[in-house]
Amino acid sequence: MDTAVAGKALVNVTSGSPAQARAHERWAVERGAQYIDGKVMGDPPDVGKPHVVFPFSGSRAAYEAHEPTLRVLGGIAYHGEDAGAAAVEFMAQVGMGFDLLLGFLHTLKLVQREGVDVAAFTDRLAASVAAYPPLLRSMAEAVKSGEYGPDLGSLDVQAALMDDLISHRESVGVEAVRMREVKTLMDHRIAAGHGAQGFSSLFELLGK
Repeated sequence: MDTAVAGKALVNVTSGSPAQARAHERWAVERGAQYIDGKVMGDPPDVGKPHVVFPFSGSRAAYEAHEPTLRVLGGIAYHGEDAGAAAVEFMAQVGMGFDLLLGFLHTLKLVQREGVDVAAFTDRLAASVAAYPPLLRSMAEAVKSGEYGPDLGSLDVQAALMDDLISHRESVGVEAVRMREVKTLMDHRIAAGHGAQGFSSLFELLGK
């Protein structure tokens, strides 16, 4: 096997962590091969269709040499020579999707318990969610710069609203674990003297 891969370009599109991708690259390079790591962002049966996106990373030379072949798989994007970068993109985007969808299901449980038609509500919610991209970009800029304005209003005000959201959920028998987590983060940030900052400032408490 060691001699079989020498001089070849290895392309891996199975799921895995950034650390695994970097380990695979080391294995390939040690045996004289180039390595490209990729991930399937879509349903595997739809591979080959433009809406299925493949983030790739690793050997730039190999990627550029084989780009026409890779394009047969679907939409492709190159994320740099760090072999783990495609996995970072995949894990982040898929993780965000699961967080979003779980929050959505919690919300549907809430409105259903209140007797609201979930399909009609979802139509209204979709219109509201369409306005989120500018907010996401501004929050990312705040995280990047470390300068946190009152994006959704000050934490002092938002914390009081969180109490209302938590009590509403619990009053109709919908779990509020995620809301309580947010409230705890807000309380810590306010106690540290940052009550005038916005929601994006909670970033400073994550990962500790």
